[in-house]
Amino acid sequence: MSIKWFFLLFMAFSQGAFAQGLSQRECSEIRAIYQITPPQCSVAPSIAVAQVGTNPAPRDLENNVFFRSGGSQLDTTAISQLQRLANVLNTPEMINACLLLVGHSDSSGAADINMEISYNRAIAVRNMLGPLLSDATRIQNVQSEGETRPLVNLPTESQWQRRVAIWARNCS
Repeated sequence: MSIKWFFLLFMAFSQGAFAQGLSQRECSEIRAIYQITPPQCSVAPSIAVAQVGTNPAPRDLENNVFFRSGGSQLDTTAISQLQRLANVLNTPEMINACLLLVGHSDSSGAADINMEISYNRAIAVRNMLGPLLSDATRIQNVQSEGETRPLVNLPTESQWQRRVAIWARNCS
């Protein structure tokens, strides 16, 4: 997996302008999480008919760590992904990036349980990623969204909804 998504967010926050365009969903998520409207998001995008798929978009694969059903234990794929991410975040270009970890779940099960599981997933990512960073306090916030903010174009019960989204911004 590449680091393009992390770098895109870092560039957006550090330079105030986007090197590449963002989708409507990405603009909405940035507004909801950071309470800002990036410059390229101020123009209303054209509305397209969305089709439901079975796999997440490539950007979603890059900025999310995925989990198995009902659990918060990182598998070898997730551990490897977080190790690669830590290597990128410890480079001079990314050393000032602060992180927000947002846990999510699919829609199976009770909403309160899904909220708890998604929080435990975000904590598991924090516990793995923090010690790999040059400064663990760069992880500034851990949140839980449960099943309330599913990935678009995927069924709410999809395995891909069980994830932790990793958001980066310039914290200097």
